[in-house]
Amino acid sequence: MRSELPENVGEVASSIKINDIDAIDITPSEAIQRTSEEIEEKQRILEQVEYYFGDKNFPNDKFLKELCSKDSQGWVSLAIVRQFKKMQIYKDDALIVEALRESPEILEVDDSGTKIRRKTSIRTPIPEHIKSGPMWRSIYAKGFDTVNQPPKKSVEDFFNDYGKVIKVTPRKDNNEKFKGSYFIQFGTHEEAKRISEMELFFNDMKLTIMMKFDYCEMKCVEKGLDPDTMRKQVPYVSKSNSKSYPKLDSVKYEKDCLLRFEGAGPNVHWEDIKAKMESDYGKVVFVKLDHQLRNGIIHFEDPIALKVASSIQNDDLEFDGFKPIFTVLEGEDEKKYYLNRRKFIEETKKKSSYNRTKMNNVQRTGDKDDTGNIGCKRKLDDDTEAEKSSANKSVKLKLEENDTGNIGCKRKLDDDNEAEKSSATKSVKLKLEETVS
Repeated sequence: MRSELPENVGEVASSIKINDIDAIDITPSEAIQRTSEEIEEKQRILEQVEYYFGDKNFPNDKFLKELCSKDSQGWVSLAIVRQFKKMQIYKDDALIVEALRESPEILEVDDSGTKIRRKTSIRTPIPEHIKSGPMWRSIYAKGFDTVNQPPKKSVEDFFNDYGKVIKVTPRKDNNEKFKGSYFIQFGTHEEAKRISEMELFFNDMKLTIMMKFDYCEMKCVEKGLDPDTMRKQVPYVSKSNSKSYPKLDSVKYEKDCLLRFEGAGPNVHWEDIKAKMESDYGKVVFVKLDHQLRNGIIHFEDPIALKVASSIQNDDLEFDGFKPIFTVLEGEDEKKYYLNRRKFIEETKKKSSYNRTKMNNVQRTGDKDDTGNIGCKRKLDDDTEAEKSSANKSVKLKLEENDTGNIGCKRKLDDDNEAEKSSATKSVKLKLEETVS
């Protein structure tokens, strides 16, 4: 529910004067000794106003955001907040101010008790790809012996007593020197969160423990980067699992996004540079690397090149064992980079379009061939059937001829037999006649 004012909201907001604000009496008439009913009322007041200024309502509350924007420091008159519909039932000025001063994280009341504002700016929500990833289930633990680094197995066994350990990663600097800390990944976020709030000792050394995500956000603030840098990270897609190429957007010209480096190691890879810069400083759009000259340009998504260059001076950052020199790309060099980058993208798009057209043509040709093959098959089938039919007819005729011949032979044999029988009968008859005579 958003903040609510009476129907004549414009008149109410504009009619409140300084004198009305000063008229709020925040001085208790007697020593503060709150009853249970007043304590419950304070809780309801705090919950209601924290909702108005909370992360869920405030970003969508145009009226309240407009009030905050009118003051350079974001203060809003408490007299206006008191006229919100659900706040009109509370009449005790001192109780309201007292309740709001007890807000632990969201609200801040000025010294006069007449103004209120958020303590912090609206944060970018933590994206789901982080909440579902290993970082959300990991802790940062510091306090291990940097001289005699404990084996990973001993650290794993130690934390296995408190939760199911999935992975243990020692933290090292660019010289492969152990920093005295580990990232430990657990099976669930709940396990990691519970362990991060424990007071643990490893070999009689007290450990500093916090969630890995909180640690990374803290480091971004220490380096002067956007506090929401981690929250703005896009999900990483493994090349082996990627089934399509990323969309090539046109290059947007933006100053303070380019950082030049010179003097990198001979075997450094652009993937390593990108991963290192993103883990410590901010999202990287593109890395241009010249292996022969051992220099290149890092293109950040946000205008943070100057901040990163200043921060790197205090860091022992190395590329393949060499500490490069970093400078912010400006002026004509900056323009030249963007022009070349835009040209590269346009040529890549044209090449991709040509390849797609070529593949489509090949596919169409293949379809035609398939159709032709089908026609050939039908013709072969027809020919085969004709041959079979002709052969069957020929065989049938021959069989019929044979059958006719056999019939003729049979009739001839029958005629011969009849002739022989007739001749014999005649011969016997003659002999009998001769004998009788």
